[in-house]
Amino acid sequence: MCWPKVQIGLVSSMFFFGWSATLLWMPRLGDIYGRKWLIAYNNLICFALYLGVLFAPNIYFLATVIFLWGFFNSIRTNVTFLYMMELMPTKNKAFIGTFWNCCEGLINLFATFFFMKISTNWFDFTAIGLCFQVFACCTVWFLPESPIYLLKRGRFDELKAALQQVASYNDSVLDWDAYSFTTKEVE
Repeated sequence: MCWPKVQIGLVSSMFFFGWSATLLWMPRLGDIYGRKWLIAYNNLICFALYLGVLFAPNIYFLATVIFLWGFFNSIRTNVTFLYMMELMPTKNKAFIGTFWNCCEGLINLFATFFFMKISTNWFDFTAIGLCFQVFACCTVWFLPESPIYLLKRGRFDELKAALQQVASYNDSVLDWDAYSFTTKEVE
């Protein structure tokens, strides 16, 4: 509370500066290197950034961490959303996409309610986010690479393994004789 308002405003703005700096080029990395690994490593980086926010020794360190958090937010929002939609059955995509975006919007509403009615301690609120981040860090490793990404890259052996993993999650059996993967179909 003893910081000048300019510094507080700078810390708040750093997230959007970082996000703006990467919005046009960072999501493309998911198309180049794959979605799963980019998201998995991004989750680990964001975990470290959460810890940086929680234990920032000064406002300048905090501003840097918030900037980096925004910097990597392009992967969290854009690439993760795309990855999720590529793993969804077509019939569920509209509902899940809408639900995801509503939940994203509700985070600010929840934050407002939290600080008005539950606690004014930001550490508690950030600790809740840290718990979700730990969950994301642990679970992404068990998901397959995006089958659509693998198909477009012509990585058919990995595609079969990914589809088999998705089928096992859905308690389904794939009839591989019904599928023919060739480079010609990808082009």
